[in-house]
Amino acid sequence: MTHCRDKGQETCMTGTEFSEDMLRDRLFRGEQGQIRLMLLGMVPPEPALCILHVLETETPLRLTALLDRNPVNLYDALEERGWCAVQSMWESEGFCLVIEPSRP
Repeated sequence: MTHCRDKGQETCMTGTEFSEDMLRDRLFRGEQGQIRLMLLGMVPPEPALCILHVLETETPLRLTALLDRNPVNLYDALEERGWCAVQSMWESEGFCLVIEPSRP
């Protein structure tokens, strides 16, 4: 995985650029700074781009993302930005990723 820091926040991982269209009808705001992303059906690296974009622009207290696959290439980027993630299986074929600020 190529990290974003040298390319700016809009381009990451494989040169794929983030587009607001990626988030259309996929971002849901909850109470108390919580955000849910429904990223099912997206192809990599689009889910990771969406997650990083939301974390950098919205600064949620908690982000929950539903994905088709485990985003193994995302965990280092989250850690570098001060976030931690807990991953679990969701239903029969997906993954639920809960992302929160890292605790010192």
